[in-house]
Amino acid sequence: MPARSFRIAEPSSIQDFLDYVKRTGAKSKPLAGGTDLLHMLKQRALGKRTEATQLVDLNYLPELKHMKMTEEGFAIGAMTSLSELEESSVVKDLYPILGTALSTLATPLIRNMATVGGNICQDFWCWYYRAEGNAFDCLRKGGKTCPAISQGEGEHEWNYSIFGGIDGCVAVSPSDLAGPLAVLGAQIVLMTDAGVKQLPVIEFIKDFVVRKIDAPWLLTGLLVPRPLPNSTSAFTRFSFRRAIDFAVVSASVQLCFDKQTCIKARLILGGVYPTPQRCARAERLLEGNVISEDMVQNAAEASLEEASPLPKNSHKLQISRGVLKRAIFEALKGR
Repeated sequence: MPARSFRIAEPSSIQDFLDYVKRTGAKSKPLAGGTDLLHMLKQRALGKRTEATQLVDLNYLPELKHMKMTEEGFAIGAMTSLSELEESSVVKDLYPILGTALSTLATPLIRNMATVGGNICQDFWCWYYRAEGNAFDCLRKGGKTCPAISQGEGEHEWNYSIFGGIDGCVAVSPSDLAGPLAVLGAQIVLMTDAGVKQLPVIEFIKDFVVRKIDAPWLLTGLLVPRPLPNSTSAFTRFSFRRAIDFAVVSASVQLCFDKQTCIKARLILGGVYPTPQRCARAERLLEGNVISEDMVQNAAEASLEEASPLPKNSHKLQISRGVLKRAIFEALKGR
């Protein structure tokens, strides 16, 4: 199915981008690598209310493409490609969890085109939301129902939440990069009409990606804090194929130690909720203790205490336990 015709704007500055989006409204979409947006346009999957007629090309804003260490941490421009970030010596030396996650994303060709900002802002891979020709007028398009769970008969085995939804939508965040960034305490850097704003990754995805705030904004970059002393981290995932496929479930872990005692734990599951899902109860079980195999098992169980799977995706509970345990053990091996 051919895409509807659209215009491309070439902003000269970030403020020019914001002014243009303010004038043209919801019909304008930022164009970064295009690996997701152009596919949706070709499928005509966005619907009449949300389909773009104007693309604003961010490739004309060189200030969005950079990587540098600062006193605050590792600053990454939103237009940095996934492969550039993966090959960064800073990532290899200081943030190996990012390198592991990046190496599992899509294919090398896609990573050459796709951007860091685009991956975090990537739209949901819900079969109904992305149906060709806007076949389903779902909640995210302004409809009144979620076909994935309507009357309990929708298809929701894999790309759907086991912790409930946000505003009725139960599709999960497809960004495998968001979990490792969240576990590292990264901040999203935004430019709005009110100026520069920083938000934690999970809060940003909830407010700006899931709920799609109408006011003009642009993700300009990320700031990843310097690694904590005596810390170790790991990323694991389960998918049907090692390449191309999105993770059914992923786990990101950071552990900090004082000798043999875990003094801080950050555990995040991906693919189980519309945002990365922090496992606070499991974290508390590990903190203040010497981590044993039984404790890892208990933490995996605690991570799912608040889960409420849909009728057809309870199998993701077992997958989540296994992926999280594997990530914790991988982190322990890296001490």
